[in-house]
Amino acid sequence: MTAIYYQDKTISYKKLLMLIEKCEIQDPVFPVTKTFDCVIKVLTCLIKGIPFFPYSPHLHERPNIEIPQDCDFILHTSGSSKMKYALFTKETLIQSNMNTHEAFILKPSDVYLLNLPLYHIAALSLLMRAFLRGAAIAIEPADQNIITHISMVPAMTDQLLKKRLYPNLKALLLGGNFISEDLANKLVDLNYPLYVTYGMTEMSSHVFVSKYQKENGVCFERPLRNRKLYFEDGILYVKGCGKFIRYFDTNETEFHNTKDIVNYEHKVYRIKARQDGMFISGGENIYPEEIKQSLLKHPSVLKVNIEIRPHLKWGKRPFVTLYTCTDISKESIQEFLSDKLEKFKIPKKHELQMFSIQT
Repeated sequence: MTAIYYQDKTISYKKLLMLIEKCEIQDPVFPVTKTFDCVIKVLTCLIKGIPFFPYSPHLHERPNIEIPQDCDFILHTSGSSKMKYALFTKETLIQSNMNTHEAFILKPSDVYLLNLPLYHIAALSLLMRAFLRGAAIAIEPADQNIITHISMVPAMTDQLLKKRLYPNLKALLLGGNFISEDLANKLVDLNYPLYVTYGMTEMSSHVFVSKYQKENGVCFERPLRNRKLYFEDGILYVKGCGKFIRYFDTNETEFHNTKDIVNYEHKVYRIKARQDGMFISGGENIYPEEIKQSLLKHPSVLKVNIEIRPHLKWGKRPFVTLYTCTDISKESIQEFLSDKLEKFKIPKKHELQMFSIQT
C-alpha cells in the first residue's frame, strides 16, 4: 500500500516505517522547510514519543523554549501582542481527526494533497486523517489526477477558479479564514465537492465541517461529535474532543474562548466577526494591535491608525496610516518592522499612507 506520493516517486507504508526507524532527531525544535523531510521528522517524533515543535521558517529566530513533559508537541499561534505556544498530546490529535471522519470518509485508495505547512494544525491533522485510514498523502505530485482530497484556505483557490483541476476530487475542505458565499458558489459551479469548515489551533483543527449547499449559504447545523459549545454575549466557547492542553506558561479554562461572534438562528450556526479585532490573511492570524505597537516603537512615529480592508486573494489586509514627526520613507518603515514582525504582517507599500506632522 502506498503511503506517500512524492513528486514522481511512491513510498509504501513498509518503506515509510523503515525511514522512520532510521530517522534520528537531532533537534526536536525545527523549522519547517523541506516538506518531505519534515513529514518524516513529524511522524518519527509521534511514533517514537519524542516531544517536538515544528516552527515557521518566517520566524526571526529559533523559539527558545523547553518542551514541557506533559505534552507531545507544540505549535505557535499569533497573539494580540506576542507569540503564543499551544501544547498538545497525540491523543487530542487522534481523537479530533477520528471525529472529522464523520463528515467525509477517507478510504485506503484515497490520496490527500499535503499543500499546507506543517507548523499549522491543519497540516498535522491532514497527516493524521490520512494515515488513520490507511490512505496516502501527496507531496508535489507529478500527476494531479491521483488527488481525491484537499484542504485549502480561500487565498489558495485562485488556480481552482481559473480552470477545473483535480478531476477525481472527492472533497475540497475550505477554512482557516472567512469564507464568502460568492467564492463558495463559484467553486460549486465548477463542480468542486466543497466542504466548508470552522476550526482553530486550540481545538486540533475542526469544530464544524459541513457539505456546502448554495441554498443555505456558509453555515453549520451542528458541531462535530464530542465538541461542546456555549455562548456568552454572542461569543462562542468550545471544549471537548481535540482541545489542546494549554498555552505555555499559562493555565487553560475548561471552555476555550474562541473570541468569535457566532449567530445561532433557525437551527444553524453562522460565524460573524471577531471580538478582539484579529483577522485572517491568507490563512494566517494577524492582530492589528501587534502591528500598531511595533510601529509605535519607531522614534519618528507619533500615531498609528489601522483599517482592515477586504482583499480578493488574501481575504483581508491591514491598511496603515502613520503620522510622523519627520519625513521618512515607506521602505524605511518596512525595514524597521522586518525584525519585529513576520513578513506577512508587514504592510506593503500600497498599504501604507504617511503624513509628517510638525511638532
